[in-house]
Amino acid sequence: MFRFDLLICVHPTDPTNADQPLKETLLKHSPYLLHLNHLISQKMLELYRLTQRRDGNQNIWDCPLSKRELEVLRWTADGKTADEISELLGITPRTVNFHIAQMMGVLGVPNKTAIVSKAMIMGWIFE
Repeated sequence: MFRFDLLICVHPTDPTNADQPLKETLLKHSPYLLHLNHLISQKMLELYRLTQRRDGNQNIWDCPLSKRELEVLRWTADGKTADEISELLGITPRTVNFHIAQMMGVLGVPNKTAIVSKAMIMGWIFE
């Protein structure tokens, strides 16, 4: 379980009585600080849970695509057509389109643009 402790530094306004303003500020705002600490802890825990797969084997940041699919994806993100990608990778255009169709199925998206968008959001490719 996550715990996030919030540390607040308050610069005293009067150097001769440095402890008094700090105590007053902390006492005045302590309920809000505790609430903020609780909210941040909850959000961090939610983020951790979102990154975990149900089977426990890997997290969602791990890419489910093959190396070849990632190659096709990177060239697609660069704006290359299936014909251009096929020449670059030494495969047929039909194979490029097959890989694109496979990626759409694996990622559950309707088109090439969505494949690239999802891959960029997940951090699988960087442009």
